[in-house]
Amino acid sequence: MSSPQRRPRTARGSGAVREEILDAAYTLLSETGSVDRISLRSIAREVGVTPMALYRYFDDLTSIVIAVKLRHYEEFLTTLDDAVARADTADRSPLYALANAYLQFGIDRPGAYQILFSTRVDEPSVTDGRKIVGRRAREAFLETVADYLKVRPGDELAWTKTVQLWTALHGITHLRAT
Repeated sequence: MSSPQRRPRTARGSGAVREEILDAAYTLLSETGSVDRISLRSIAREVGVTPMALYRYFDDLTSIVIAVKLRHYEEFLTTLDDAVARADTADRSPLYALANAYLQFGIDRPGAYQILFSTRVDEPSVTDGRKIVGRRAREAFLETVADYLKVRPGDELAWTKTVQLWTALHGITHLRAT
């Protein structure tokens, strides 16, 4: 029995290998549906490196999962922002565009959607000044709903309707994606 081929050693923190790690983690999370069913060893096997080599790029499994989630939150947020920006501002079009973009993202990218909304991981506090990306998506919804209702985003009605809309969309998307 021959041993698996090892990749040549790369410079510490190589961006290409880091992306391969994230791609492998994404694939495993999509296939298994749970962070509890993957390990550093399974990710390393997919990438073709030793488990210890992952520590050159990430502190632990949680940091890999968080990086995968952040990558897809950025994609999700861009999808929402683009839909609203392209929408006709007459009538309810931005709100419809936002809702449709949410639904379409979940249907077109069920693995990413599952990772975003069904992968539980204890996320540490963000201390480097970044905003939590999920919060930015929520704010995009809140602003669009408030604009439609012609109220301030901080208005209680805007918040209530945003939660109702997001909950309904999440339920519909989950049902359609699964």
